[in-house]
Parts: sequence; C-alpha cells; structure tokens
Amino acid sequence: MPGPLSFRGINLLAQALSFRKNKKRQIAMFKHTKVRQAGLILFATTLLLILPNLTKVIG
Repeated sequence: MPGPLSFRGINLLAQALSFRKNKKRQIAMFKHTKVRQAGLILFATTLLLILPNLTKVIG
C-alpha cells in the first residue's frame, strides 16, 4: 500500500512546480523585453531631441 505521497503524487507535484517556474521565467522574459524596448525608445527619442540642439551649440 503506497504512503500518503505516492510516486504519482510526487510526480504531479514536481510537474506543477516545474510549470510554475517556467511561467515565472516567461513573465520575467516578457518584462525584460518590455524594459529593453522602453529603454530603446527613450534613447532614440532623447537622441532625436538633443542631437540637433547640440549641433547648434557646438556649431
């Protein structure tokens, strides 16, 4: 007679924990992508707004 946590129960628990870790990893990657995208947009906007003014000041 199997104990309270049989092999199948342990296997299901391991699968649930693995799924949870993968889900967290996907969310983290999604957030990382969004942060990188926002940084790139901010950098490009800053470049477009400041670069023309710098050429006027220097030139």
